Amino acid sequence: MWILPDVELPDELVSAQQEGKLVVFVGAGVSIDPPSRLPTFEGLAKRIAADAALSDDGRGDYDVWLDELLHHGVPVHERAKAIIDDPTSQPNDLHRAIAALFDSDQNV
Repeated sequence: MWILPDVELPDELVSAQQEGKLVVFVGAGVSIDPPSRLPTFEGLAKRIAADAALSDDGRGDYDVWLDELLHHGVPVHERAKAIIDDPTSQPNDLHRAIAALFDSDQNV
């Protein structure tokens, strides 16, 4: 199914959505745009490290790095929660578009 001149959705994807069997996996990037304004995973890791006065040294493998910080006593989970538990953050247009893929709250 072509939804734009250069975007075609596979029939299996359309069928899964119609049958209520669609599963959507999204990353932190979906929450960057306003009014959500949450960091990417990389941004989150760098803020956690900055709060601990540590540098990422250009590592790039942020899950491993956060695990190392955790094992060195940095309260990674608590800092991550404090960063993403922003009361001013609200759903953005992309969140609403993803939710609109589902015909009922029970299917999300």
